[in-house]
Amino acid sequence: SIIGTTQPGRLGEQFGGKRMMNGFSSRFLKVYPEIDKMPSWNDTAMPDGVLEEWGRIIRKVVTVTPSTDQEGKATSIELLFSQEAKLRVIQWKDEVNNKAYAETDSDAVRALCGKLETYLVRFCLVIQIMHGICGESGMDEIEPRTAELAIKLTEYFRNMESRIAPEIETGILDNRFTELLGNLRDSFTTAEAVREAL
Repeated sequence: SIIGTTQPGRLGEQFGGKRMMNGFSSRFLKVYPEIDKMPSWNDTAMPDGVLEEWGRIIRKVVTVTPSTDQEGKATSIELLFSQEAKLRVIQWKDEVNNKAYAETDSDAVRALCGKLETYLVRFCLVIQIMHGICGESGMDEIEPRTAELAIKLTEYFRNMESRIAPEIETGILDNRFTELLGNLRDSFTTAEAVREAL
């Protein structure tokens, strides 16, 4: 994982042009919060026990060891989807992701659709393991609740990408113009743009 921050003015340079079209940009999960003013510093501390609990969870993750075969080699731990969870992610793909892909001419949006499908499956795995480690469920299959949470997380990142795309394509814009661009389809008439602007 690479976790970091960047200035909005550098987004076009880092993720624009060919990088947006060839899928490079959509390999990064972006978070683009709406911040109107800098938050104040305060003396609020992390609640007691949170860091200890986090440490306990991570230690538990690290101690999960797969079984070994007759030669002593580790065998993979495989989590399959429950039937209900599988049907739910298929429904998301057909009704949401495939629809988004079909309704656009943008190579960048299509590249994102492809990457989101991979992210969804990875989110399912991570969330199910988290539930198992925390004693909230088993770790023998991907459950429907996990699929729902993974879909919500995937759609959150789709939304973040749609918010940031106008910045990448056109540089820094006033928030009103960014919102306008986000509300327009990939293809629109001048009259439609004027109506939306009003």
